[in-house]
Amino acid sequence: MYKVATIGARGYTGLEFVRLVATHPKFQLKTVVSSDASWKVSKEFPYLPRLADVETVNNEKFAELADDFDIIVMALSAQQSFEWKRKLKNFSGVLLDLSGAFRLDQKGAREYYQLELSEEESSVDLYGLRPFQKNNESKLVSNPGCYPTSVLCPLIPLLKEKIIKSDQIIIDAKSGVTGAGRTPKEITHFHEIGSNLVPYKVGNHQHVPEIERFASYFSGREDSLSIRFTTTLVPLSRGILSTLYLKLENGVGEKEVTAAYEKEFSAEKLINFQKLERGGSVSLKKVVGSPMVDINYYIEGDNLTIFSCIDNLEKGAASQAIENLNIRFNLPAHTGLIHTEL
Repeated sequence: MYKVATIGARGYTGLEFVRLVATHPKFQLKTVVSSDASWKVSKEFPYLPRLADVETVNNEKFAELADDFDIIVMALSAQQSFEWKRKLKNFSGVLLDLSGAFRLDQKGAREYYQLELSEEESSVDLYGLRPFQKNNESKLVSNPGCYPTSVLCPLIPLLKEKIIKSDQIIIDAKSGVTGAGRTPKEITHFHEIGSNLVPYKVGNHQHVPEIERFASYFSGREDSLSIRFTTTLVPLSRGILSTLYLKLENGVGEKEVTAAYEKEFSAEKLINFQKLERGGSVSLKKVVGSPMVDINYYIEGDNLTIFSCIDNLEKGAASQAIENLNIRFNLPAHTGLIHTEL
């Protein structure tokens, strides 16, 4: 068993990672790091017996113990992850970060996260978007954002095959409130969001440069992408529905779209794709609590509409982290994930 520690396990993504790793056949959670050493993760999941012996240590003590682990997962703010990465510069195992600290280039990190990254820390090779990332040797893994994951999975195959217009991409993405984190905020109070829809970070969302950067990188498209992206907080606990409005290139239809997805995803166990018939519907609920990506596409003339559903805490964070760790340790990407539904 590979020994795992998590830093910041008290937030939603950290707790979701704990829930998944607690039943993994090859990973053993040994330690969680918290400023409150009296907190026990077993109290959050009393039905998971493997968590009973997990130790909680404070930051100072863990810095001395880090080399005892094969894997360290950081479920922290970008600034905190940046600082911990510096502290763990000599760590010889795999360091996986769930924040946005290492997703953007140096300019983007400075603008959106106020971080000064080295070239190595801002490398595209760190970005663990599954199944597209083929570099599996990096000791630092930057887990993708939840919105970018929901957008990039259906978008990249179409850009690769050059069957959509890259300068006409419109994305309307809706997320449950766990995407806003566990720390209480005015907008996440029940009476504020319970019967409300809240578009937010309009024109200034940190996930726009992330989507643009990695849509170009993984598709190999050097022409500039034009993406209009809006996010909306909805009164759900978890889940993301991203609707992509795209224009097909001349002469392209259902056959080419289906072929692009079959080429990319036919062997993938954690991605579903299907054509949506006229008058059909899509359900976000069926992916909640699962590691799946569910892609539905509808074509009308040269208009292609895609509905991409993920669980923001699973494929958007914790289960994709498990995929990345599985690959690093030469395991099938879906190991420990097929039976994790709520």
